Amino acid sequence: MKYKILVVNDFHKKMKDVTTIKGYVDVQNKVQSELTDSIVKEGFNKVIINGDWYDGGYGSDTASVLAHTEADRKMYETLGGELYGVIGNHIRVRMDSNPELFLIQPHPYFKTRVPVDRDYQIIRTPDKLLLNGVQISFCHHNRYAKGARDYIVERDENAHYHIALYHTEDVIPSNVLYNAGYGTMVSEDSQIAECLWNVDYAIVGHIHKPIGAFPIRLPNGRVCTMCIPGSLTNTDSGLNARHDYVDAPVIEIDDDGKVTHSYFRINMHTDELHFAEKVDNSATKLKTIRGNAKKNLYTDEEEITTLFENDPKTFTSLNSFMLKQGYSDSDKELIQTVLDSPTDIKKLMEIWNKRESEESLI
Repeated sequence: MKYKILVVNDFHKKMKDVTTIKGYVDVQNKVQSELTDSIVKEGFNKVIINGDWYDGGYGSDTASVLAHTEADRKMYETLGGELYGVIGNHIRVRMDSNPELFLIQPHPYFKTRVPVDRDYQIIRTPDKLLLNGVQISFCHHNRYAKGARDYIVERDENAHYHIALYHTEDVIPSNVLYNAGYGTMVSEDSQIAECLWNVDYAIVGHIHKPIGAFPIRLPNGRVCTMCIPGSLTNTDSGLNARHDYVDAPVIEIDDDGKVTHSYFRINMHTDELHFAEKVDNSATKLKTIRGNAKKNLYTDEEEITTLFENDPKTFTSLNSFMLKQGYSDSDKELIQTVLDSPTDIKKLMEIWNKRESEESLI
């Protein structure tokens, strides 16, 4: 069987407009409708979402949940069930009411509070696919990752070509991040080389600014092509990552396993959005987005995209922030424990006592 696979990144669906972007939801609905139509027109028989299809939970807004998940179900049915996804970092944002969590049920690790009585996923989240000898690895976001080594995946012995999908900045060379305006190193080049040594083509999400494709020459003599297509949505009003379209990667695999790469341009209808500069006063912000009731807008507290993304010279994740600040492993472990199990005092004390004993030996 021949395959024609489209990969899209970071749609960040929301239930209502961002305070500084009027038309956010309407434009997203239009983009997804056109994307679903393109599945038939272009002959895509698989679509892979490379993380963060939703921005976060929808709270009690049942109407938006039903409408937006119905659009996803339509994509699923148009593809005959061949809708796949890499799990991104935003699955955890207001997780209990996050529609994406519902769409990936049943899942062995990420589970809804109320069980979903369904024996198939609307968005499938495997660890890998093997298609005519071509391996596609789904490198789901690892919140505990310390660097690129934590994203190393094995290459199947029957695979002659390996495509890996990542939703992390950890695998991106520091010079690429710096040139794109993200002024931090996340992983050393040696770690990235270890991660990519058996990968032929890497597609990376999480970074919203389109960077495109570039070669990475590895110490073992191989060349891995990395592609950073950018987000399918303009998630904030800043100019650094604003863009009008995405050239989404297309992977074609013929019956003999030959792989062909191309790109499918998706119009994001940025011209239909109204951007306003972010200011501190909420009343002033509301005046800049005339015609929207307050209940239809996110407040600052609700606006959550990639960590610190509005400042292009800072950090892309909590891990990169801690790395740049020189946090020790025990510092990181304490913070992660507070985030995961804030009431587990025993574990917190164990980490603290371990750090005290280690420091006493220095």
